[in-house]
Amino acid sequence: IESLELVDCAEVTQDQLSGALQKLIPAGLQALILNHAGRCFGPTTVRAITSSLPPKPLHSLFAISIGGAYLLTDMDAASLINTISHTVSSIEFKACPLIGSKFCEAIANSYSSSQADNDANLTELSLEDLSLTKESLCCIATSGALRQLQSLSLQRIECLDDETMDTILSVITTSGSLEGLNLSDNPLLT
Repeated sequence: IESLELVDCAEVTQDQLSGALQKLIPAGLQALILNHAGRCFGPTTVRAITSSLPPKPLHSLFAISIGGAYLLTDMDAASLINTISHTVSSIEFKACPLIGSKFCEAIANSYSSSQADNDANLTELSLEDLSLTKESLCCIATSGALRQLQSLSLQRIECLDDETMDTILSVITTSGSLEGLNLSDNPLLT
């Protein structure tokens, strides 16, 4: 199986998803897409993913999309990003109420251009309906993590204003690789 996509995970427990991922990830899972993740994506699932990954040059996971994971903590999201960043180039998180600054710091550090041995490239980033701060967003931008970005979507991010967006765009536009930009439903943007 190359991709696991679940549209509604209401009936799926963390133990069930963890068991499935412990088999699928070593077998070559490339994309994990969970809409309405609810209770199935939390600490147990993150541990299952991080413990199931083969050594970094061997695992093939390149995309992760998680929506509505209300048990996913900021620390667990950060741990997940730190572990998968060597191969994952597409990240999407939507309506995960507990993630914030640690998650953003993990993206900034894991995809930073300042690390000499960093082979991680983030090409797609989509953050929607998350409780982030301006400082967290600027941390990602100023780290160089967005240097290879082709698609950026920041939707319903309450803190996103013109100043923060200027900081983000100043980094992205210098690389010339941006192909898509979605800034829907951000009331502070003019």
